[in-house]
Amino acid sequence: MRKGARKQSMKKMKRLAAVLIVASMLFSGASCSQGGKPADGSPDSSGADTSTDAANTEEETEYRYYEHLPAKDLGGMEFRIISRITDKGHDAQQYTDYGNDEIDAEELDGSQINDTVYKRNRELEERYNFSFNSIQLDKNPMATVRQSVLAGSDDFDAVVDGIGAMCDYSMYYPLDDVGGLDLFASCWDQNVNSSLSIGKKHYIAVGDMLTLDKKGTWCMLFNKKLAANYQLGCLYDLVRAGSWTMDAFYSMARQGSSDINGDGVQDESDAWGFLTEHYNINILMFGGKARFAIKDENDYPVLDIYNDRTVAVFEKAFKIMSDRDLCLNMGWSKNGPADCLKAFAEDRGLFYMTGIGTAMEYRYMDSDFGIIPIPKYDEAQDNYYTTLSKFNSAAIGIPKTSTAPDDVGFILQATCMASTHTLKSTFYNIVLHGIIIRDEESRDMLDIIFANRVFDIIFINNWGGIGDIFTTLLTSNSDKLSSMYKTREKSALTAISKAIEKYQQLA
Repeated sequence: MRKGARKQSMKKMKRLAAVLIVASMLFSGASCSQGGKPADGSPDSSGADTSTDAANTEEETEYRYYEHLPAKDLGGMEFRIISRITDKGHDAQQYTDYGNDEIDAEELDGSQINDTVYKRNRELEERYNFSFNSIQLDKNPMATVRQSVLAGSDDFDAVVDGIGAMCDYSMYYPLDDVGGLDLFASCWDQNVNSSLSIGKKHYIAVGDMLTLDKKGTWCMLFNKKLAANYQLGCLYDLVRAGSWTMDAFYSMARQGSSDINGDGVQDESDAWGFLTEHYNINILMFGGKARFAIKDENDYPVLDIYNDRTVAVFEKAFKIMSDRDLCLNMGWSKNGPADCLKAFAEDRGLFYMTGIGTAMEYRYMDSDFGIIPIPKYDEAQDNYYTTLSKFNSAAIGIPKTSTAPDDVGFILQATCMASTHTLKSTFYNIVLHGIIIRDEESRDMLDIIFANRVFDIIFINNWGGIGDIFTTLLTSNSDKLSSMYKTREKSALTAISKAIEKYQQLA
């Protein structure tokens, strides 16, 4: 095992002068800034003052981390955690930022996330006498865990995968019964706890030790050059005023499409008002405050998707998403995601609805872009809402075949607490705010986006196929929501009832 070498590396690391600096970020004024690329254009330039004394960060980490956990010797335990691999190469035609690069790092390499994770993990290993064994697959880690659990094998201590892949809770140890794990500590996402619990039991969690759930959070990118050309005004002010609505978005986006090569065909090589994909009709629905699930008094899900609100939001969402003169949809285009990525990079896409991780792809982009929330249904709506990709996101669980769940729980708790002032700060303040974000206003917008994320347990589980209802209608170019709902309601209700019965038996 690597333990002896890691301890030596840890001692050397402590003597290094390089220290993680968390720059203080200030909210912007009311005006729209011009923005700009990071000073040297490199992916590791934070754009922040790095002369601050490291002692403050270290003391804060010590207080939040060590002083709130008991002393523990794990006896050299190997902590086996399986997750999705990250492609660290950069290719403007492909997504590269939707893997789990936050789990472990083999060595220091000068990049912000890698080095923060390396230092965090080596410190944890030395303090609690265990070692990380990170197993990464190119796809479907949960499928491997499922095979292991069904075979009754104790092969993994923890699994990290997309929330959609993690939805069969019968594969996991109930987190409420795990010693050393406090899901209600501030380092764990309480919105996930309340939304994805079932029968007042928790089986998966999201917390500060993960960044992929942030990367998989949906937002709207806009090209500042094109927005200025079309005289759209300050979109940040529109958001702040509560006037960034689906109608406002549609009106603006329609200005962005044109046959720029003059061949009489609107295709992948032309300019587009809206770069999108089929999945994004769900994002618009959640942004408009439509919901699949509510919870009853016993914390069990109740189907509540077909109502007047949903019908009204769907009418607008379908109008936008089915407009082929407006949308370059990667589901329709010749080269899929590559066409949208390329169009935005080449100033041929005005708006792009996508994940935060895709915004990270554009740290190399010459033209300025901004980030704003998903539009509201109307101005009367209370907040801006968004959700995550079910696939390019992350949650963590403990396979129920684990023979040391309390020790695993302690490691997860320690790692999550240690991440609050290290990994989380690095991701927000240096990677997002210092490298990706090009103006003060987009920082304010990120706060709005992350504050109102929706985790819908029925949508994520897709019981009876009900979670696909909007994408099915879009792909078939049908706006017959009522008919589609009627065809799936019975199977959805049956599947939900069976799921509740199964989890009641588990409890």
